[in-house]
Amino acid sequence: MNVLRVGQELGQRGYRFVWLISDSQPSSRTLAETRRFDNLEVIEYKAPQDEKFTQGGLSRDPMESIKTLVADQQRAARGLFNDKAALQKLKDLGVELLLKDGAFAPASLLADLLEVPSVDVVPIPVLLPWFSARYSIPQPVAYLPSLGAPFTPNMTLLQRVINLLASWAYQLLVMRPMGAALGDLAAELNMTFPESRTAAGVSPTAAIIAVTDWAFEFPFPIPPKLHMVGPVLASNAKPLPQELSFFLSSGMSNGNKAVYVSMGTLTAMFEPELRSMALGLSALPNPVLWKLPSSDLPGNLSLTDLPLGPNIRTVDWASQNDILGHPSVGAFVTQGGINSMHEAIFHAVPVVVTGLTADQPMNALKAEHFGFGISLDPARLDPVDKKPIESTIRRILTAPTFKANAIKLQKRMHWTRHPAEKAADIVEKVLLTEGEEHLQTGQHTLRWWQNSLIDVYGVLALMSVAALAMLCLAGCFIWRVMRRLGPRTVHFKQQ
Repeated sequence: MNVLRVGQELGQRGYRFVWLISDSQPSSRTLAETRRFDNLEVIEYKAPQDEKFTQGGLSRDPMESIKTLVADQQRAARGLFNDKAALQKLKDLGVELLLKDGAFAPASLLADLLEVPSVDVVPIPVLLPWFSARYSIPQPVAYLPSLGAPFTPNMTLLQRVINLLASWAYQLLVMRPMGAALGDLAAELNMTFPESRTAAGVSPTAAIIAVTDWAFEFPFPIPPKLHMVGPVLASNAKPLPQELSFFLSSGMSNGNKAVYVSMGTLTAMFEPELRSMALGLSALPNPVLWKLPSSDLPGNLSLTDLPLGPNIRTVDWASQNDILGHPSVGAFVTQGGINSMHEAIFHAVPVVVTGLTADQPMNALKAEHFGFGISLDPARLDPVDKKPIESTIRRILTAPTFKANAIKLQKRMHWTRHPAEKAADIVEKVLLTEGEEHLQTGQHTLRWWQNSLIDVYGVLALMSVAALAMLCLAGCFIWRVMRRLGPRTVHFKQQ
């Protein structure tokens, strides 16, 4: 969606935008139809027929979810590069630049095949060491938490040790296998892929558009080719259908603001968790709008099996940005995807974050750190216990500090130029300069010990030892000379 939104802005500037999607993803096709704009052309490539993509989202186990993601990307890439008709159509259109999802690593191969510069749109927060390894960005592990490390920048010595080990483990167990898998795919497709990029999974992109905002990021230095433009999907709310607006406002006469619940699509919730949420939400006096399509329900569970109270209304789909912008909405219960967090901040709505997988636990930690949300461990959601979710939402709705901090972050996120416009400016500049890498730092040309200056420190240590040894030798020499040249005792013989 982020790429398409940037494409929409480019289309308004007269550029022809071609969106390449898989025919196995009807949601992408629906998105293209509902968000169609002038100068948009959609090309579908054939997904592999003998292999099915993972259904039901990612695993909550970090390593398992990474394996699933890489496997799905590999299958999608094979389908794309084996669809010669789709590739030929791209070439015939005379594509000048590839605007790609930064999370889809095989897209780098497509840029090489088309021989055009590329710009990455990164749909996730700035995570270390993923960003560092993929985009050759400095990694200040001394104060910036690594993915999977539940810390804030104010780390103790022990936490910094754990943070460094977590960063090393991620690079060794995730980034290198991911880069190797990409190299194997290139070899399988008879494509060349530089060894340096294979080893680290480095993207050769001319510019990186991070659709996140400093309002929700821990500050750290960034290189010139990384652009923090802000959330391109957040925008002023549009009016809701009258019936839905009336439901959200139905509790305002008693001072009960509405609660919006949407757990995203990245991973599914278990039946005990859904039952606990249903009990807790039903115990609230507030109207609750819950986006809960039947496709998100595990096994044979149906909506009628859940203990839903009369205050709850379920919908298959909802315009999240417009709902969060409704004045009657007072809290948002979410898994913690980055787009959801940005839209909550944009509309100053406090959040309850479950944080199930990927970047979601880190986003939950940030929500608490910045004071506009509460992290709720999914393990606390018991099928017969309504208290965890009920008490957490009551606290979010009644404690004024959460709303005050949400407003503070909203002000930090304020912009005079929309992020989609800023992103389109960057794409236009890359087109103008024909993708020259004048903003690329030299970090990717160095080994890890060179980037860490370990070799320099080693030379300096040897020089210091050599200088100390020379001083010692000089001191010993002077001492011996002084002993020889010092005053001597003269003995006189008595007559």
